[in-house]
Amino acid sequence: MPSEIILAGFDEITPRNASLIRAIEGSGSRVAFCPAKPQPLDSTVVLPDMPEGFTVRRYIDMTEEVVQAARWCRETIGTHPGTTVGFIVPELERCREVIKREFSSELAPASLLPWQETSLPFNISLGTPLSGEPLVKLALDILSVDGKRQDIDKMSAILLSSYLFSGESEYHALARLDAWFRERNALHIGLTDILQRLEKSTGDDVSHFTAFAKKVGAWRDHLKDARKKIVPSRWAKEFNDLLSSLGWAAAGVTLDSGEYQALKAWHEILSGFAGLDDISGPMDRSDAVNRIIRMAQDMTHQPEAPECTIQILGTLEATAGHYFDHIWLLGCHDDAFPPQPSPNPFIPLFVQREHNVPHSSPEREHAFARVVLKRMLQCAPQIEVSWPEVIDEKETRLSPLIRNLQGRDGDSFIEDGSRMKDTVHSRYELEEMPADWRLPLAAGEKEAIRGGTSIIRNQSACPFRAFATHRLNASGINVPEPGFTAAQRGVHTHRALRNLWEETKDSTRLRALIDSGGIDQSIERAVKDALRGAILFQQLSRRYIDLERERLINLLGEWIGIEAGRPPFTVKDTEQPQEISVGGLTIRAKFDRIDQLEDGRQVLLDYKTGECNRYDWLSERPKEPQLPLYTLAGRYDAIAFAQVKVGDCRFKGIAKDGDTLPGIKSLMDDRRWIERVGTEEWDEMVAQWRDVIKNLVNGFMSGDASVDPLPYSGGKSACDYCDQRPLCRVFEGEPLRRDGGDEKDE
Repeated sequence: MPSEIILAGFDEITPRNASLIRAIEGSGSRVAFCPAKPQPLDSTVVLPDMPEGFTVRRYIDMTEEVVQAARWCRETIGTHPGTTVGFIVPELERCREVIKREFSSELAPASLLPWQETSLPFNISLGTPLSGEPLVKLALDILSVDGKRQDIDKMSAILLSSYLFSGESEYHALARLDAWFRERNALHIGLTDILQRLEKSTGDDVSHFTAFAKKVGAWRDHLKDARKKIVPSRWAKEFNDLLSSLGWAAAGVTLDSGEYQALKAWHEILSGFAGLDDISGPMDRSDAVNRIIRMAQDMTHQPEAPECTIQILGTLEATAGHYFDHIWLLGCHDDAFPPQPSPNPFIPLFVQREHNVPHSSPEREHAFARVVLKRMLQCAPQIEVSWPEVIDEKETRLSPLIRNLQGRDGDSFIEDGSRMKDTVHSRYELEEMPADWRLPLAAGEKEAIRGGTSIIRNQSACPFRAFATHRLNASGINVPEPGFTAAQRGVHTHRALRNLWEETKDSTRLRALIDSGGIDQSIERAVKDALRGAILFQQLSRRYIDLERERLINLLGEWIGIEAGRPPFTVKDTEQPQEISVGGLTIRAKFDRIDQLEDGRQVLLDYKTGECNRYDWLSERPKEPQLPLYTLAGRYDAIAFAQVKVGDCRFKGIAKDGDTLPGIKSLMDDRRWIERVGTEEWDEMVAQWRDVIKNLVNGFMSGDASVDPLPYSGGKSACDYCDQRPLCRVFEGEPLRRDGGDEKDE
């Protein structure tokens, strides 16, 4: 034993510590404490006088608080280089990711760029489980894949990871592969599904998939003997070989310092696992993977960082003898400082309180917080304290320990930031230039245009959306959901109605089926045929399919009750494809239904399975231009939405005469409609629609790609239902929030 042992950073001596100290002293060694031997916790500990620079700041929420702390730090360090700053965060584990993101964005903006290797000018004392490091998480995800189907998000993360070395063209091919599964609402996919899709691929992707298919095939072969039992050292070698064969962290993958340290820690995990041969004996693959996952979760990983003047600490580290020029106590609200007690659930509460066990009572938490506060007040001449007014939609107050201290209110708010988004928005950096949004279609481009009537709808909603969707072929990534999607349910309804009217033909036959009781059988046949053609990647239970069939049967039964109250009619066409030429553009359309009345009048119907509004046809940029577009293909005496919605089935539209559809007024009798459309003449109204459609087509053909979202009711706009925002960057034109912007735009 050494002659003297110095214990530093102790705020209290636990029973276990005291037992160890007695044993050390009994062996003849001297035990000293730095700075002094801790005394029993006491809530009456006297706090020192407040420093002259003691300031309390209040913010709206945690994000604003962190952003402002980072900006204050930038200004302080910039004004006085070499200044040491300590940020003490009672809930550091909870706030760590927000702090890292905002401090990185503010103090080292270049670090957000993937091709920049920039060291961060601050250090966070709290480490994270190694399993949470992206490089290691990918390895664990790969190893945890077994012969069964896996979650689509997990498989997507593996396929598209930058840690799997592949060329750019191969990456794009894999992205299309991932999109193919998502378009089919696949919640889970397996290696066999991937291989089957790779085998059916055509075009340019084939060459890229050849080498990848070999990797996936070898991966699947690796899983064939998953139930064999071998010792950990052999599993470690097999796992390492599998990762290497897939290109994980291969020579072509560039790792920064933090990632390299994570890779080194991973090798230590595998080495430690390989040393368990004599302890655990043979195990199957599942047990081996689970053991490695637990080892990675138990290992706290804290990358080594260069010496820096900005330290972000928890309350325990803050009491370990640190001294700074400035200290900022961050997140100092009444639930965090002192923290709520969390007694050990396996030890009787009275025993914990009798022995003053950590976190056992409010009194103990209060006493420890006072010790931390006393130490903090002695560690810097300048003290900043801040707190958010709202945490997780719950209002908070300033910590009672701070509330009674005499500190001045700091109400300064730093507007200017160094984040990339702030720089873009800065009025001093913007250069006013005329926007040229005209990108006319090239000579051979029209033949490649796809989209049908959605071209007009998107051009009306926002010209840039139409440009990006139909000319750049840009689209968002589908998010799979359990069961049938709303779009799939809409398709089922359309098919069932088409099947029903192909059998029924007209209102005479419909009434005969109703009178004879045969309508139920007709509806059941129509629904059965509609679901037979459903494309479904998920393995759904028979009961789920039965529920969908029951839903459709009930819905069609309700709708038939509306149809039965109409004047005599014949269903002339259902879902017949047509081509409409407007302004040099050929639009492929499919009319849901065209009816003909006994006197020859024709009715144009469009099925809607959700809420719809006929006034969405009326403006220079209609929200629903589909039916106005269809009026270019023929003469109709009524147009209407057929709202097929449970509990609210009805027609919504306008008619030339009043006895055409139930609940539909004639144009002459609909004063509200006349006020909006500005005419009482049917032909003049149709002519207005044709002019609107022609203007939209001319805008698309001339290359109008302006970012001009259509406003909707309720304060919403077309942007709320658009997946092109990352491409048009419409948020760049939005005013900044007080906290510096929406974190999602980062």
